[in-house]
Amino acid sequence: MNTFDPAVPVESFKALLLSLMKGYQFDVEGLYLRDGSIRPLPSESAVVGKVLEVSIREYLARKLIRTRDLLSIPASSDRVYPDVSEVPSAGV
Repeated sequence: MNTFDPAVPVESFKALLLSLMKGYQFDVEGLYLRDGSIRPLPSESAVVGKVLEVSIREYLARKLIRTRDLLSIPASSDRVYPDVSEVPSAGV
């Protein structure tokens, strides 16, 4: 996995994000209702965008938990994104 290099922050973050996203698959198949039935997602772009956002955020959260030297500061609300920062290794 790539690591963040403060000397080239934009390129480094892009490479890190690409590395973290390897293996992501959109696995949402529909809306699960209380009666157990599944309905197709609405085709409205805002709904699809929000479902994608939640799916990607959950995927990244699972990956970040297993990633050394990264610290994720939880978002203070649903309207902001968490901060991701590199934490130097103990041996550095």
